[in-house]
Amino acid sequence: KAGSGLQSVEAMEETGRLYDYIFLGPVFESIEPEARIKRFKTAKLKKHLRKAPTKVFAHGGISPDKFEMIYKLGFDGVAAQSYIWDSEDPLETNFQ
Repeated sequence: KAGSGLQSVEAMEETGRLYDYIFLGPVFESIEPEARIKRFKTAKLKKHLRKAPTKVFAHGGISPDKFEMIYKLGFDGVAAQSYIWDSEDPLETNFQ
């Protein structure tokens, strides 16, 4: 079963055992390429993601140019809502 969107790494550790996967975010302040990581310290985030009791998906400010960073941080995947729905043609949007 899916966990709800969590907004802290501490909540991730506390409730992650209850779910097959969880969403953590918002990770970035916007979908713009130069957007900074929001709210999380990079080293702390990496540490907590390594110890996560379940799969953790990044959400918030997700766009394809951030995939490499998301992977390096240790996330298991992404939820890219705004990137898709705010595009000119959401049904044709891809991540290439």
